[in-house]
Amino acid sequence: AMALSSELKPEKVWHCGFGLETEFLPWLNQKVSLYGKYYYDLISERINPISGLTPEKVEKLLQLFFENNPDSTMTEEEIIAAYILEHGSILFQSTYGNNGKGYACGLEYFLRFDPTDFWHGWISFTYSQSKRQRNPGWRWSNFGLDRPFLFSVVNFYRLPRNYEIGLKYRFMSGLPYTTVDFD
Repeated sequence: AMALSSELKPEKVWHCGFGLETEFLPWLNQKVSLYGKYYYDLISERINPISGLTPEKVEKLLQLFFENNPDSTMTEEEIIAAYILEHGSILFQSTYGNNGKGYACGLEYFLRFDPTDFWHGWISFTYSQSKRQRNPGWRWSNFGLDRPFLFSVVNFYRLPRNYEIGLKYRFMSGLPYTTVDFD
């Protein structure tokens, strides 16, 4: 069962950043940035056990089952028996609240070059950390899209007749995983 709270608030963030840009030559410049973010009121899930199968809970189980499986041919007794075999006699309910908080901080470096009419590009480096706490007192964990280290080199070459060719190299750390939700 999933119970969304009507009392959910928007997630909020404070952001602070400092930067410095330097031009070494007309065709060579750099940017250095430091930033920090503090997230609060993040939406987090809490799974609450509901003990026992009282008549009200059986009714709720059946209602949720038929809402999620409208084409099912199972009888009510089969649904209850299957649930008890799989989960025992304890139901769980998922609720949401604004209990989460998090932070992100990092350093970004960007060196851009454009020395000739036919060649330009850049080198960039980022080091960062992004953590999240789902509920007060829980352990801190990495945000799902945390990329602590990123290094990129990009070169573009202009060819005759308005053609361009580009080369790009990127190295990054983090968990290269995209979640899949099934409906």
